[in-house]
Amino acid sequence: LRHALKSDAYLAPFLDLPSKENGLDIEGMLVRDERVLLGLRGPVIGKCAVVVSIGVTKSFLVKTCALSLLDLGGLGIRDLARFGDDILVLAGPTNHADGPYRLYHWQPASDSDLALPALVFTWPEGEEKPEGLCCLERNGETGLIVLYDSPHREGRVGETLYRADWLTGL
Repeated sequence: LRHALKSDAYLAPFLDLPSKENGLDIEGMLVRDERVLLGLRGPVIGKCAVVVSIGVTKSFLVKTCALSLLDLGGLGIRDLARFGDDILVLAGPTNHADGPYRLYHWQPASDSDLALPALVFTWPEGEEKPEGLCCLERNGETGLIVLYDSPHREGRVGETLYRADWLTGL
């Protein structure tokens, strides 16, 4: 993958930087339409986060590589989750800042390399650090489990401690 990205004019200048200093930092991954989509926490280029779409051979060699730039207001991608035919994008700072953290709805288009995903949800700054997403159906309702890194509040159900939220109505 790194070899394939070296030939990309957008990403090549960032490949030798440390990951937490706007270098290559892969945080989200999903499979869609026989392609692997990689959400990058870094680099952020201008105000845009990067999704790398790769086609691979059966032996996992990269055969095609394309970029989508998502205008997330300068935030990087923390995770990607399928939501029907669309994608939910968890966005947050590229460094260890307390926020902002936002959830976006993205409909990838094959004819556009630049997208402005729709803002779905914003977490209050300085409260939670969402790090992972998982869409699923629970009790007949489709929703999203959001997992937190070092949450400020903890939930308890009986003896079970959890560090997640269940979001519905997306």
